[in-house]
Amino acid sequence: MKTTMNFTKKIKNKILDIRTLFSAILYSTLLILITLSNDSDSIEYLYLEVYNITLLYIIINMLLFSKDILWPKTEHIFSKEFIEVLLITVVSTILIISLFSLKNTSNTETLSKTLIKIIAVLVIIISVFVMRKNR
Repeated sequence: MKTTMNFTKKIKNKILDIRTLFSAILYSTLLILITLSNDSDSIEYLYLEVYNITLLYIIINMLLFSKDILWPKTEHIFSKEFIEVLLITVVSTILIISLFSLKNTSNTETLSKTLIKIIAVLVIIISVFVMRKNR
């Protein structure tokens, strides 16, 4: 009985360790997928898709951290996972602001897609770095 409880506790801890990595990989994958699609009629739709994917990332993290949000403890408030989610949200905000500032330049679509790909890779790097530091 004790070994099964230890095993389930280990599995639960592993899942909790990778929940931010899961959401970061999902966010980056969706960002890269919208840059690969060529059916966008205008650049405004690309910006709207980035904005919607960022909101989806925030909602997914709210669901993954619902227990931490509903019953906060001091160790969860300033945890590495919280800092990671906050850092990725700040990077996403910078991405959205940068996309809107690039709106009136020449080669807007290529610059925007390049910036989105760079941010997607940066999100994965941040998540992997925090996960390695967490171990």
